[in-house]
Amino acid sequence: LIFCILIQNTIMAKPPIDNPDIRIFPSTSHHQVEVSTVISRLYPNSILATAIRSNLVIIPLPNRNRTNFYTYSYDGGITWLGNNNLPNNANNGPDPLAIIDADGRGYLGYLRFLGDNPEENPEPNIYGISKASIVNNFSIWNNQVNGCSPQIRTYFNDKPWIVADNYRMSQYKNNIYGAWTKRGGNYEIFANRSTNGYTSYSADILLSDVGKGQGTSIATGANGEVYICWAKSTDVDWDAESLGFAKSLNGGTTYTTSTPFNYDGIRVDVSGVNPIFN
Repeated sequence: LIFCILIQNTIMAKPPIDNPDIRIFPSTSHHQVEVSTVISRLYPNSILATAIRSNLVIIPLPNRNRTNFYTYSYDGGITWLGNNNLPNNANNGPDPLAIIDADGRGYLGYLRFLGDNPEENPEPNIYGISKASIVNNFSIWNNQVNGCSPQIRTYFNDKPWIVADNYRMSQYKNNIYGAWTKRGGNYEIFANRSTNGYTSYSADILLSDVGKGQGTSIATGANGEVYICWAKSTDVDWDAESLGFAKSLNGGTTYTTSTPFNYDGIRVDVSGVNPIFN
């Protein structure tokens, strides 16, 4: 008789090492809200981040008591520098954004209030941009500039997004693209671009006025393509029904739009709360 013994070697997967969290904002009396962070494509150890520092002891009124901070690292996130306020004490608002272009220059985006006085005008109507003055140096910044055209009081811009074309071989390298929701009316989706580092920016381009648009997200491709998407709804309850989508193949000069597919569940009513989706 021949006995065959099968030996099975089982390789147990080791759990990933969970390094201690690093608090990139040193104040223990504030919480970090709406964090945006980006890694430089040209300098992979350089990281730029921004967020709202929210003091939970004070219950903020809508869009008030929102003070943004920014921070950066040159060693892959091991150590951090920064400031409790935006560069040059720029005006604050919600929806902060951090981007880095193909040459390693940083930009900070954030909504600004009407008249830059949130106590008198509680709704923001424009997004501001601060630009790092020196490549791969996030300690020296230019003054804040506008990122889009202002709106009248009955409408205001919301949920902006900005990206830089940071592919060094792209024919549109360092173009910066913005998109946002114009709240009020039909809740249109608009976009624009800057080809000179926000020294100036193009006129607003209407992407969608069919149905209500909510939120925007932008990405660029290796050949200079620009892609923008948003949640789209048509009823008064803000049920997300489909994905709005736009693309540009000429550096954000013109866009073609479509509705690639329908979906439900992104935003389910005006308050954003529904027990089905928790």
